[in-house]
Amino acid sequence: MSDLSPSDYPEYTAHMGGNLTKSTKLLGFGSRPALMVIGVFVNAARGAKAPILWIQTRFQHPNMKDSRLLTKKMSGLDVLFASDESGLGDLLPGFEPDMQAGDTTLYKKFHTASFGTNLSTQLHALNVDTLVICRACTGGSVRAMTLDAMQSGFRAMVVAKGCADMSRQVHFSNLFDLNAKYGDVVSMEAVENLKVEW
Repeated sequence: MSDLSPSDYPEYTAHMGGNLTKSTKLLGFGSRPALMVIGVFVNAARGAKAPILWIQTRFQHPNMKDSRLLTKKMSGLDVLFASDESGLGDLLPGFEPDMQAGDTTLYKKFHTASFGTNLSTQLHALNVDTLVICRACTGGSVRAMTLDAMQSGFRAMVVAKGCADMSRQVHFSNLFDLNAKYGDVVSMEAVENLKVEW
């Protein structure tokens, strides 16, 4: 079920519904999804016994050389430096990994957790076929992870209300494009009712 509302964006109404275009088909959930998380769907994933992967951006090099050009393009990323004491790059209280429950934490340097990490290896080891993606920002991390999922053979389920961006227009245009080409944009209810055969 797509979570893109025709009433919110009447200019796209002709392209919404079960199929966005005549050449676009919904992928649907596979049988073994994993949650790529920041926050709200943890209980649903735990109830379904789906793997939960917590993704954080973290820079290690003292001069942030491991950020390459990213910190030149985007200011304010110094809060993601491992030794930053402001707490602005930390996970929110109550939304931390539970290692005893089998959660995994991956530290990335760029917009996608696939680049420079062993994410694909971990997902294949868990026999995962679907990624449920809820993150900020829709035009950055969400978009990059959805494209990487498709290219790596995983179904990408992007939870529209589990993502955000700097403006409604940027958020929606990315959701529209991702749903049309790379994955499915799904409702919160689709994830809350997640059933997994583990």
